[in-house]
Amino acid sequence: MQKILSYFCFLLFCIVTILPEKLFSQEQIKEVSLVYDITLNTSKNSALIKSFEGARLSIFIKGNLSRTDMSSTIGTESNIYNNSNKSGFILKEYSGQKLIITLTESNWFSRNRFFSSISFEGTNEEKVINGFKCKKSKALAPSSYVTEVYVLDDRQINNKSYYNCFSNLSGIPVKYSVKKGDEVFTYTLRSINDDNIVSSIFDEPQTGYRKITYEEAIKVKGEEK
Repeated sequence: MQKILSYFCFLLFCIVTILPEKLFSQEQIKEVSLVYDITLNTSKNSALIKSFEGARLSIFIKGNLSRTDMSSTIGTESNIYNNSNKSGFILKEYSGQKLIITLTESNWFSRNRFFSSISFEGTNEEKVINGFKCKKSKALAPSSYVTEVYVLDDRQINNKSYYNCFSNLSGIPVKYSVKKGDEVFTYTLRSINDDNIVSSIFDEPQTGYRKITYEEAIKVKGEEK
């Protein structure tokens, strides 16, 4: 018995001394709202660049609930997901049309499949962005969508499903760019707020929207091409 206890004490010592120190020093966040400014760079479409002037991404996380709102002069799109019951929906409001697209767990991960496998490697490069002292992390293969991200590494959001691009990232992204062909979208953190978030913002609207499934939306999108 004494040998078994000694063995477990040795294992515990190894875990404590080998694991990264910041794993224990990071503030674990269950409820938070983040606001990012969005800029677009492309050499092909100046009208598209103008349409993203003043664009913003707002993220709300409350336990296992998450909501992302992207707004621009083109319209708004919201992604809401419940990581407890593995379901969610998308709200789209463009050109006066209002649409709800329902999501299953497989739909959610299919929608984010390009980002879910991205892993990151930290560096010692530091930078202050909008008052946030952050460190640079590099995205590792197979990502060609996100190459680098500046991270607030003393805090960690518990809910990893809010944005699959950063499910393997340690810390809160402060600045990052997403490349799509010739278009590069840059997101820069404007504010962090830990005030209480009302649960109703995660509820599905019952009126005012046309409702379709994710599979139906994919079919319509294919027909429009």
